[in-house]
Amino acid sequence: MATEFPINPEDDRYIEGIRMTDEGGAEVDMLPGEEPDVEELPDGSAIVKLEDFKGPAEDEDFYANLAEEVVSISELEAMATRYLPD
Repeated sequence: MATEFPINPEDDRYIEGIRMTDEGGAEVDMLPGEEPDVEELPDGSAIVKLEDFKGPAEDEDFYANLAEEVVSISELEAMATRYLPD
């Protein structure tokens, strides 16, 4: 079992399409032609509903076993070499 976190959790992480704001929130790029339905809540948070969004219950591929179905053997071996102790 790994004893160290491979990435410092205090480091900023870049996720394409998401920008952090000075107020501690985030801004997300929307897809062209996508208009979200936004419901602002009294505490300042918001619920954003997207028309074509599929959650885990509606997307049969969400729970797919990536190690068996998506990631190649060579990629799995590279990850094992990187993250498993000697």
